[in-house]
Amino acid sequence: PELKRSTSLVLEKTGSMGESRGSQNEPRERRPARRRREDQREAPRSQQIAWGKEITGRNASAKSILALFESHGHRFEARNLAMAAHRVGKFGGRRVRLDR
Repeated sequence: PELKRSTSLVLEKTGSMGESRGSQNEPRERRPARRRREDQREAPRSQQIAWGKEITGRNASAKSILALFESHGHRFEARNLAMAAHRVGKFGGRRVRLDR
């Protein structure tokens, strides 16, 4: 009885015992296209690399990193955002204030 029920379900879904719904004649479902960088607010990869070098450079300070974030942070990739937060945190308990 259980075998009959599962067999009938297979027949119901596929139309036959040996064929599956995803045969080679049917078009494959496509994934949604990834949004292009123009649709996002992130800057191009080359700019991301330049900002990463600025964040990790020898002359970087909490003040310079925060200034960079204030002017360009809305265009940072997650990597640069995390790196900036980590580097500013690494400077310890020193208070930094940006002049506005």
